[in-house]
Amino acid sequence: MKIPSVFRTACMGVILVSNSAFSEDLPIIIEHPIYRDGTLYIPRVDTERHAGQYSDATLQFDSASGMWQLRDYFDVFPLEGGSMPLLEPEKLEIIVTNSSPVQVFLKASVKFVDGCIRYGQISQRRVGNTFEVVMPIDHGIHAAVVCADSVIDEKVIPLQVYGLPAGTYDYIFNGQQTGTFTLSKDNTL
Repeated sequence: MKIPSVFRTACMGVILVSNSAFSEDLPIIIEHPIYRDGTLYIPRVDTERHAGQYSDATLQFDSASGMWQLRDYFDVFPLEGGSMPLLEPEKLEIIVTNSSPVQVFLKASVKFVDGCIRYGQISQRRVGNTFEVVMPIDHGIHAAVVCADSVIDEKVIPLQVYGLPAGTYDYIFNGQQTGTFTLSKDNTL
């Protein structure tokens, strides 16, 4: 009996990830700052230019000097080169519910070139009537993990629209792709 390659690859990934030697090396995506043993982990930092300009910042407290030292970070929008490429979806769709209050979702349909690629820390902010959404690609799987071939996936991102007044709003995805949606009335209870 022939085992399909996707199933075989998935089983190998489960075995390797469940092995403590491999799972200790896998990065964990955190959604809020965490302080542990003198180290502060900050998942994202916005700048005036971009939502989520920096991600995965690590600061270590030096008790001798009484100062924090920056140990590591990723620049999502680097000026030169690149440390964290941005996701380029095949299709973006805005979904506005009929409920009250209204909920708005941005749905990104993506084809990853291999199964080792996953989403990085998703950042979102609103500046005036424009939502900025940033979704980098994270190649964080351990080098020894066997990856599947291309993978098709969809990610639904809820936009933070509760409490907004009626009007037309724009969204920018990864600094490039844009669209609009309209709230026909103030979005409150």
